Amino acid sequence: MYRSAKHSSEETEGIVKKYEAERDELIALREYAYNSEHKDDEIAEDKFPDMEKAIADKKIVIIGGHVNWQNKLKKLFPEWLFFATDAYKTVNSGMLEDKDKVYFYTDYISHISYKKFIAIVREKNIPFGYIGSRNIGSVVAQIYGEMVK
Repeated sequence: MYRSAKHSSEETEGIVKKYEAERDELIALREYAYNSEHKDDEIAEDKFPDMEKAIADKKIVIIGGHVNWQNKLKKLFPEWLFFATDAYKTVNSGMLEDKDKVYFYTDYISHISYKKFIAIVREKNIPFGYIGSRNIGSVVAQIYGEMVK
């Protein structure tokens, strides 16, 4: 009876962890949807250099996005890590270790990449969020707002 109860307890713990991870993903998606619908006022152009400096040293990972869009961000933030949409072929958990936050670019990512990377994010309890804007200034403002404020 003890072994049976222990086994049931372990199964229950596994299910709870799975639901907690799915809950975290749902919360991040809700925040993304809310922020997409309720855009803040435009940020003055003169504040962008300060925002860029404030987040340049953050350990950010961007997953997805068109190569041209990624290249623009790479010029601004060469220390950040970027994965193309076909990166799912070489995914391992070491890629995301010690990162401050992982962002998924929702408009340009394959389902396979998303599923593989989100599994690692869940397993390693890495903070994550979503980006949906092609405008580099909006992306910088969003990340600044989430990472610095």
